[in-house]
Amino acid sequence: MDVQFVTSIAPIVRDAEASRSFYADALGLDFEGRDGDYVFTHELEGTKHFGLWPLSEAANACFGTTEWPADTPTTLATFTGPNSRSIPESVMPPGEALTGHCHYHGAWT
Repeated sequence: MDVQFVTSIAPIVRDAEASRSFYADALGLDFEGRDGDYVFTHELEGTKHFGLWPLSEAANACFGTTEWPADTPTTLATFTGPNSRSIPESVMPPGEALTGHCHYHGAWT
């Protein structure tokens, strides 16, 4: 398989400002965009979009509340890859996408 890039990836972060500071100051990543507490760049090699998604916003997208349910393990990141039909079955067998430790919060395109 020849992976050329990840369409979008966003670590889910508990403290948006501390995380932005870590990625920007410690790792040297420049964020050129912001939507509320969500910061992002389209300039990180290997991705088309890299963002830091606040946990409260992820909880709202997944569960309709800003609090992540205490009885549900916290998801660590969200990513978008190629259309799921283009992923070889040896990499992701049908029906196994978005199961286990992932929470589905939108439609695959």
